[in-house]
Amino acid sequence: MIRDITLLFTLCITACSSVHPEPVLTSSLKVNVIDVGGGLCIVVRAPSSNMTKYLVYDIATNKCAKSIKKVVGESTIDMVVISHPDADHYRGFSKAFTPADEGGFGLTAKSLLETGIVRFNKHKNISPTYQKYTNAKQNIATVHSLSNAKTIKKFPIGKQWNLGEAVVTFIHGHGLVSGQTDNIDPTSHNRNGASIVLKIEYGENSILLTGDAVGVEKNDTQGKHCIRTEKRIVDTCSAKNSVCGDMDIDVMIAPHHGSHESLCMDFIELTDPEYVIFSAGTSHDHPRQITYDRLMKYDNKIITFRTDKDEATGNPNEWSDTLGKNQSGDDNIEIIMSKNGKPIIRYTD
Repeated sequence: MIRDITLLFTLCITACSSVHPEPVLTSSLKVNVIDVGGGLCIVVRAPSSNMTKYLVYDIATNKCAKSIKKVVGESTIDMVVISHPDADHYRGFSKAFTPADEGGFGLTAKSLLETGIVRFNKHKNISPTYQKYTNAKQNIATVHSLSNAKTIKKFPIGKQWNLGEAVVTFIHGHGLVSGQTDNIDPTSHNRNGASIVLKIEYGENSILLTGDAVGVEKNDTQGKHCIRTEKRIVDTCSAKNSVCGDMDIDVMIAPHHGSHESLCMDFIELTDPEYVIFSAGTSHDHPRQITYDRLMKYDNKIITFRTDKDEATGNPNEWSDTLGKNQSGDDNIEIIMSKNGKPIIRYTD
C-alpha cells in the first residue's frame, strides 16, 4: 500500500511539473542583477561538470551582501570583482566577507579582482569605508590589484579564464590614477573611468559588465565623441581580430547606471546590444532619458530593463528623468542564458 502511494505521488509530481515547465538551469548561465535601491550588485552562476561556479560583480550595500549570501549559501565564490571604489559599488563588501561570529555574513571567496585605487578623506587619511574594505579583503586568499605591476601583466586586455563552462574576458580596467601618491582622493571621473569591464560568454550568448565606465562629455548630448573608458574599449576592440574577441553583445549592464556620461554612439555600435539593463543610481537620478534616447536612436528594438521601474521598453511611462519608487528588492532582474537561443530576462521578487 505504501509503495503504491509513493508511486502515485511520484507520477503526480511528474505530471504536474510537465504542465508548468520551468527553465532548466543546470545547463544555463544565470545572472542576478539585484535591486539594492541605488548601486550595483550582480551574481553570476555558471554551470560546471562538478559544481556551480560563482562570480560576484560589485557589492553595493549590506542588503546586496545578504542577497549574495542567499544565492551562494555555503559555497565558495570563485571570484569577486569590485569594478571601482565608489561606495555604491563596494560598501557591502565588508559585511559580506566579515566572519559570521564577528557580525558579517561569512562569505568566502578564492580571489578578488580590484582596481587598487584607494579612497581618502579631506584630511588625506584613508576613508573609513575604504578601511573597512581593506580589512575585510584580508579574508580573501588572492587579491589582484590593477595598481600592482605584476597584476597588470597578469590581466592584459583580452585575458580569458574559465568560469565553469563560461568564458570571462578582461576588456578594461586599471588602477593608475593621479593623486594616489599624495593621499589625494581621485576625482569621480578618474575612479569611474578606471572601471573593470568584463565580458562573459556562454555558448553563443554574452553579457558585458561595465561598472561606472565613462564615455560621453557632459555637453555632448548626441554622444558623438567617445571619451575615457568607452573610447579605450572602442579603440582596442574594434579591429576584426582584436584581443577582445567578438564584441557583439547580447546583454549589457548599462555603464554608470545610464548616466548622461555613458553610452557614446561608437560604443553602442561596437557592442550592438539586444538588451540593456540599468541599475539605478539614486543620488544622481540615474538612469537618464537622454542616454535611453541615444540607444533608441541607434536601434529602437533594443529591450531595456531598470531596477527602479519594473517595465520593459515600449511603455511611454518607462523613461523619464524621474526615478520610480526605487525601494530595494522589488525590481530584481534575472537573466538566464542557454548555449544557444535568446536569453530569458525577467523581473523577480
